[in-house]
This record gives sequence, C-alpha cells and structure tokens, in this order.
Amino acid sequence: MVWEVLVNKIKDMMKEMDEAMFQDVLPEEKLLFRRILLQIRENLMTKEEIESCSIDFKKKCMADLDDKK
Repeated sequence: MVWEVLVNKIKDMMKEMDEAMFQDVLPEEKLLFRRILLQIRENLMTKEEIESCSIDFKKKCMADLDDKK
C-alpha cells in the first residue's frame, strides 16, 4: 500500500514535469522528438543484438554494416 501511494505521487510529479517542459512545444515538434527517441532506441537495440551474436555472425553483421557506408 505504501508503495502504491509513492508510485502514484511519482507519476503525478512526472505528469506535472511533462506538462511544464512541453507547454510551448508544438504537436509536430513532439512527434519529431518522439520519432528521434524511437530511432535512438532502435539503434541501441540493434547494437545490443550485434554484441550478443556469435563471433562469426558478428563478423558477417559488421561486414554488412561496412557495405552500407
């Protein structure tokens, strides 16, 4: 119960911060920012997947990335 109260307070504070930070931001700018964050997330996930590959597969993945340059 105590945790639920704390979590709800944190959520309320985050909503207030979100409103304050983005009050003068246009909807188009919000969408662009969200898209950039999603692209960063996708890039990081790709990097993690490459790092988790076996050595041979990693070499193939890196060769494919070099070909794209």
